[in-house]
Amino acid sequence: NSILGLAGRGSVTTPQSKLNAGILMMIASSLDKTLDLPELPQINAVDVDAAQGLTESIKGDLQELSRLYEEHCREVVEFAKQVQFAQVYASVHTVWKQMPKHLLYLTKEPAVIAKVEVWDTILYDTILHVLI
Repeated sequence: NSILGLAGRGSVTTPQSKLNAGILMMIASSLDKTLDLPELPQINAVDVDAAQGLTESIKGDLQELSRLYEEHCREVVEFAKQVQFAQVYASVHTVWKQMPKHLLYLTKEPAVIAKVEVWDTILYDTILHVLI
């Protein structure tokens, strides 16, 4: 059961569903565990609001945000490959809560919002291909 992320329990419960161990075992046997998250495109620093002035500090923050979000995406794909849906759910709901406070100002930037949407699309597409 540990491979299923159940920690000895017989099911995974999220607000929308309850999956029993039998269903999870069936899913686990049909997964494509060879798929990995492709490299995510970087945020183009030139697209960030020029009114702030594009300082080296902002460039560094963009790189750090990109790296942390890519690590999060890779973690989610690995949880999906291991049929650990409770961990996928938890990771998706905690990524922004654990984001360093000094990076949160970037989440208001249209270029960052657009890039996170692209990253999430790549993440969800990868998970879909792992599961189907």
